[in-house]
Amino acid sequence: MVVKGFPLIKFQSEERIESLQNGLIYMNSLEWFRNNESDNGDEVIGDSFEAMFHINEGKFILPDTGEKIEIKDGLIQTTSSNDYAYCMFGVNPYSKNFSFTDEQKENIQNFGDTALLILDKDEFFNRLRTAALKEGYEIYGGFVQYYDETQDSLNLILSLLSGMHNIAFWKRKKYCYQQ
Repeated sequence: MVVKGFPLIKFQSEERIESLQNGLIYMNSLEWFRNNESDNGDEVIGDSFEAMFHINEGKFILPDTGEKIEIKDGLIQTTSSNDYAYCMFGVNPYSKNFSFTDEQKENIQNFGDTALLILDKDEFFNRLRTAALKEGYEIYGGFVQYYDETQDSLNLILSLLSGMHNIAFWKRKKYCYQQ
């Protein structure tokens, strides 16, 4: 078995994995993930903070009116809040002896009954990018960063300077098992 880069694993239903192998990718909006927690109580797949800008404590001044708005433990919607997401499990490239944690074993089974192992991530991304561009879609990829929502994150704020789409690559640390 030859692995190029680091392996990716997609956990989903057998039907959706077969669909993926045939070139059809199933995605949900980031809003769907937020609603899945807030409406259904699903904290494994759902995340009410998904692609929202969380502020523990802050003050905003509206430039037109000078009005000051105080925010305490608030979520702000961004232009990328309702983009679509396709998530995959990334095996840590620096781990010599990878194994799933007990938390991962417990939670990942909720994602589906089938797993697809992708051994050449670059080829997968190239195919995905080519197909998306052909259909007129923009795509972004990256590693998810996990943050402590009890503290405002300067790194999260700085990542947004490179594009608001980066908000989708930040999740609360309680989801770090998703890797």
